[in-house]
Amino acid sequence: MDPQIAHVYGTADWVVTNYSSLIEKIRSAGDALGLHIHAWRWKESLATWVVDLDQAWVNQCVRVGFESFRTSLNQTCAYHRFGDLWTSDATLALVEELGAQIDLTPEPGQRGCRADEFFADYFVDTSEMPRRPYRPSKSDFRNPDELHGRKLWIMPMSTGSTDWLPEVFRNGNGSGDSARGTIGTARARLRSTFDSMRGRYEGFLDRSDGEFIAGWAYDNSRPDAAVEVEIYDDQFLLATTPAGIFRPDLLAKGKGNGKCCFNVGVPSCLKDGRAHSIRAKVKGTSFYLNNSPRELKCRAADSPTKYATLNLSFDSWGLCRIIDRILSNSEANYLTLVVRSDVADRPDQSSNMEQTLEYLLAHPSITELAFETPAEGLHMLLLLEASSD
Repeated sequence: MDPQIAHVYGTADWVVTNYSSLIEKIRSAGDALGLHIHAWRWKESLATWVVDLDQAWVNQCVRVGFESFRTSLNQTCAYHRFGDLWTSDATLALVEELGAQIDLTPEPGQRGCRADEFFADYFVDTSEMPRRPYRPSKSDFRNPDELHGRKLWIMPMSTGSTDWLPEVFRNGNGSGDSARGTIGTARARLRSTFDSMRGRYEGFLDRSDGEFIAGWAYDNSRPDAAVEVEIYDDQFLLATTPAGIFRPDLLAKGKGNGKCCFNVGVPSCLKDGRAHSIRAKVKGTSFYLNNSPRELKCRAADSPTKYATLNLSFDSWGLCRIIDRILSNSEANYLTLVVRSDVADRPDQSSNMEQTLEYLLAHPSITELAFETPAEGLHMLLLLEASSD
């Protein structure tokens, strides 16, 4: 609910008017509703929308959102999350004044915001801010101030480094590729050819660069099942990943339901300026994906490590590694997950969401987790902290 919605659809509360039965089901189930406001303004001279972070315009967007929420839902908005990785002390002061109890905007570890060039100076560095709920200082929302801070709470999004440690390092001297070394490259490739001739497996290693190792794998005998793919640097195992991300071109080519793609971020240990021989094969077989090996050569300075927010539409393999790290930290008692409402209309993002949720529901810690609204989660966290004092 903001001026952009009003401009495009006629009213800022368009979603409540047009999806009233769905909204009622959400409320009846005990789930919470909140506002996700964007400061987009139509720029006539460019005939496009731009992110306008002038505080006066931001205030107008916030007021439009809160008023539309109040009048259409007959309740005050308690939860707020500003868009485009941005917020400010003035904005938090306003949303608190308008009745918000919890703000879920900050994404710790992220630097900058998604503003247009006209507002490039509106840089927000949240790299060092807390990763647990806190009452923010009135002068700098990134700092906690329990005594003199705001009544409003900040509940940061769960984030984590996209970097990861390959299995070869986690397992001491590592796991090797039995199809190499003891058996030998030539023999392994011959066995791979036999597997291919039988027609059971197909696949291609599409990419190995400073960002991702990616490709696809398909099992003709199980057309809708995700194939497990092992990724190697020469003979050393880096990672095992399901090939279960949707790609429309693979669906069009008759590869089952099209969910047979994989996408793994490159770890920093491979960003050393040296040439690495990247290969991928179907786990438990000697079938190498076509185009294996591919050379990967990059430096850390060419592709610095990034932080990712737990957005369910993002690359599932990377998010699951972050979830593992968060849940293995005894001080991290909660996960805050994000997903856009249009994910169901984007098959690639939807398949990412399905894989991440399946992984989470099968996680060893699942019996200790509860799915809560922000207020319920905050209450539980405060109780846990009080009991540990």
